[in-house]
Amino acid sequence: MFRALDPADALAEMTCGLVMVLTILCTAGWYVEGSDNPRRTLALAAFGCCLAWGIIEGFLYVASAVYERGRRGRLIRSVQTSDRATAVQFVRERLDEATGNLLSAESSRSAAEELVDVAAGVDPPTRITTKRGDFPPVAGAMVLNVSATVLPGIAILLVRDWRDALAVAKSLVVGMMFLTGFLWGRTTRFGAWRSGLAMLVFGVTMVGIAVLFGG
Repeated sequence: MFRALDPADALAEMTCGLVMVLTILCTAGWYVEGSDNPRRTLALAAFGCCLAWGIIEGFLYVASAVYERGRRGRLIRSVQTSDRATAVQFVRERLDEATGNLLSAESSRSAAEELVDVAAGVDPPTRITTKRGDFPPVAGAMVLNVSATVLPGIAILLVRDWRDALAVAKSLVVGMMFLTGFLWGRTTRFGAWRSGLAMLVFGVTMVGIAVLFGG
């Protein structure tokens, strides 16, 4: 996902951070009323929540990478224990799914046969471990999630009255939700305005559900 630095995935990741920020802001009044410094409490709460979520997301990516390596190992073992014709047909179907049937029948079968022949001579790993390349997404997810707090955090720290700061920060987050959806739609060619509105409705709805059940 973010491992490949795909812009659409990065925008989707930031949207998750925005949902977290808005959830914190919508429940903030419950715990900052009696604080000595409500604005600082708000900013730190939003930052800490997004940082924690970014770490969780990052390690989910690590788990996904480990799972994919394990899945490849299971696929190799399955090919090695099957007769060649069955293995070729199985791999060919997976190949067609992965390429969207872009290959001709002849090319698809040829590629499947080559993959089966290669897999037959490979020793699948007996134990799956993490690799150094699995961990950059942890930092990436942290950066993307925390970046969702930058503009709202600045607004919270600059506006003198914490209630006004809270209102401004909420407005900024709502606008950012639409913007990330808009950019996501342009990147994926799904439709900029439609994606922006869909992302906004989805984000606000998720926040509403979270607040309804206690934040």
